[in-house]
Amino acid sequence: MNYLKLLLISLILLSSLNLLGQNLVSDAGPDQIIACDNPEVTLGSVNTSVGPTIKYEWTGSFGFFSDIQFPIVVEPGAYFLKVTDMDTDEMAFDTVLVELDLNLYPVYFWHLLMCCLVRIQHFFLM
Repeated sequence: MNYLKLLLISLILLSSLNLLGQNLVSDAGPDQIIACDNPEVTLGSVNTSVGPTIKYEWTGSFGFFSDIQFPIVVEPGAYFLKVTDMDTDEMAFDTVLVELDLNLYPVYFWHLLMCCLVRIQHFFLM
């Protein structure tokens, strides 16, 4: 519940910060769902500002970072886009949620468990 409150407050703050940059547009795209038939999603929107002086910074779940306009993700979570005009230092922000299809939770849990076990095994073998 606290996570949802924090996310809502973040969305409100980021939306109000977007008002500061009247010319710059940051559009992280619509919320999306990862499913068996859609194991990866592309973030972003063609509405986001483009140009030679525009810089994109995506951050998100599991330490995710990208500096391209349309990154592809495979992990559920909240992803934050910061668009900066390097000439004017103007910034705009947006957020998108990527959710996991409820039918995938058991598969996703086992995937995470196997990744952790491989990392633990690698640690002890070193």
